[in-house]
Amino acid sequence: MGELSRHIHEALQGAYDREGSYGKVGALFKSSAKPNGLSSGTVCALLRGKYGARDLTKVESLIAATLLDGPVSCPIMGEITSKACYDNQHKQLSTANKTAIDLYRACRTCPNRKKENHHVE
Repeated sequence: MGELSRHIHEALQGAYDREGSYGKVGALFKSSAKPNGLSSGTVCALLRGKYGARDLTKVESLIAATLLDGPVSCPIMGEITSKACYDNQHKQLSTANKTAIDLYRACRTCPNRKKENHHVE
C-alpha cells in the first residue's frame, strides 16, 4: 500500500476538515476523468493510509489539480483553473462546436499538460 505525500495528505485532510464528510470531499473531484468524484471509501482509505494501490501518482495528481494548483493560462480559453485544465486534458474529442475541437487539439501539445497520464480509474 502506498501513502500520500505529506502536502497532498494535508490538503486532503484540510478539505475533510472543511467539508465534514468523506462523501462531500469525494464530490470535489468530479471531472470528465472521474464523473462521480472519489468515493467516500477511497477518501477515507487515503486519509488513513490504507488505500490499496502502491503507486498513488494518478490520485495525487487529481488531488493536486483540484486542491492545490492555481490558475493556468490556456491557449484557447484564457486563464482557467488548474482543475478545468485537468478536466479538459481528459475529455474525448467532441465535434459539438469549434471551440471544443480547438481545445481538444491544443490540449494534446499544451505546455500545461501533465507529463504522465493522470486518468484516474
